[in-house]
Amino acid sequence: MQADPELVALGLLVNRRDELGRTRTELLNRIHRLLLELVPGGAKRERHWVPDFAVADTGGTHRIAELARDGRPLLADLTDGGTVAAAITDIADQLTVAAGQPVGEVPATAVLIRPDGYVAWATSQPRPDRDTVGRLRGVLAAWFGI
Repeated sequence: MQADPELVALGLLVNRRDELGRTRTELLNRIHRLLLELVPGGAKRERHWVPDFAVADTGGTHRIAELARDGRPLLADLTDGGTVAAAITDIADQLTVAAGQPVGEVPATAVLIRPDGYVAWATSQPRPDRDTVGRLRGVLAAWFGI
């Protein structure tokens, strides 16, 4: 008995499709691992979306979503007296800075937010020390070239 040539061709295509699917999955997994290694700050597995909150200052209340519309990095400094913002005044013109009191629940005292809405850096220290501000500067340099 001889196999139908069309069925043989169909069998070859099905086998090739399965092989290509496995190859594609392996390639995507490899690319994902490489990208995780290249991401500034190391291969962190978790990324966190910034919570929805606002910052109240003498000029009023500003929602994070509104402040982030310009597409620049956004530093929300919720420390008393804006200590983090005061520590980076030399580069403050290169990012959006909102210093004030939080409106809503925020589990941090300062947060650097990427333009895509993810947290690039955060601290919960009431008065961040020099090392913490140094890490912020490192993240600003790695993510934004600032």
